[in-house]
Amino acid sequence: MNKVFVISLVLAVSLMLSGVAMAKKPAPPTIPPTIASNVINACYKAVNGQLRIVSGPANCLPSELAISWNITAPAATPISSTVGTITGGASAWVFAGLPVTVTTLADQRISGVADAQLGAAGEGSFDYDLCYVAEGLTTLTNFAGINSATGAVNAASGQISFTAAGSAKPGAGIWQVGYCVLNSGAALDTNSVVNGWVIVTQ
Repeated sequence: MNKVFVISLVLAVSLMLSGVAMAKKPAPPTIPPTIASNVINACYKAVNGQLRIVSGPANCLPSELAISWNITAPAATPISSTVGTITGGASAWVFAGLPVTVTTLADQRISGVADAQLGAAGEGSFDYDLCYVAEGLTTLTNFAGINSATGAVNAASGQISFTAAGSAKPGAGIWQVGYCVLNSGAALDTNSVVNGWVIVTQ
């Protein structure tokens, strides 16, 4: 067999095989178009947990559940102020330090955490929590209900830090939110500061 023919045949077969390999190479995944509203849309298949990103809920199949989420995290509102004297023998919750103002829709939650340094010259015994109240009203609602935490201080203990954390779903409205105390004992009169944050989420 002619040597030139053999070389030509080998080259032809090599080129043909490389063409087949290139034809079978998978196409790169496509990225859905950017959503102007900063919302990511997806379709979720409950049967096998498969999730796929789509450009909108209309792209989901009947066997899939359309879900979406915002790509921008909600901003936390800081709580930070001094805590004045908190009168003793009380039967209602009061804010310890200054509350902050947040606005919620009907299906949104307020979550947060705050720490207050509290003290008393006498024997102080109190409940502490996070509270909210509708703007313009005065009766506070504590996040934990009857499950609020209890603290105690006296002259010997000095100031002690008490941390409250929780989440509540008050409904639609404008709310004052902050660290709160139900002080049934002696006046808390050697307090320092409160620091923390609250955030509104779905």
